[in-house]
Amino acid sequence: MKYLMRYVAGAVLAVGVGVLGGCHNSYPATETQNAKSEAEPSHFGFIRFAENMDGGGQSCAIPIKEGRYNLKDKNYACDDDVFSYFSFDAAPSAVRVRLHSDFNTGFECNWKGGTGNDWTFDINTTKNPTTTGWISIASLRGQPEGTVVTPGVRMGRWQYRSGDIEAELECVSIHPSPLP
Repeated sequence: MKYLMRYVAGAVLAVGVGVLGGCHNSYPATETQNAKSEAEPSHFGFIRFAENMDGGGQSCAIPIKEGRYNLKDKNYACDDDVFSYFSFDAAPSAVRVRLHSDFNTGFECNWKGGTGNDWTFDINTTKNPTTTGWISIASLRGQPEGTVVTPGVRMGRWQYRSGDIEAELECVSIHPSPLP
């Protein structure tokens, strides 16, 4: 009986090592890591813009990645002076987005935050992922900093000097928090 127990224990150990060894060799870490990095997108989610409250009319989407976007450049099929609503689609948390209009002095997208724009609104995502319904850009005016605009979106700093907000979006800057 004593020899049988040793034999069974040895056989179980040999089978376990063989199975584990086979699994390890079948899926080397480098292949898994390479496949994962190739499949990862260079951005995470989108901020979408629409002309109408139901998302209708003219619309476009900008990927959530670090950048400044002058809508006069017609990138991402976005036009300036058209959009009054925005929404987030699968955006990560800790993204700061600045929406602003141009001031009528010939400056295009003055990125200094209020030194030449009619208005500027900063909003921040607070949950991961953040997906929202349509939010009126004009509804951001007057909201105190830190106010929850909608679940997953918090109001940042803002400045309003003059002019219309409806259909006056011309500039967007996106600043995701660095990944840990």
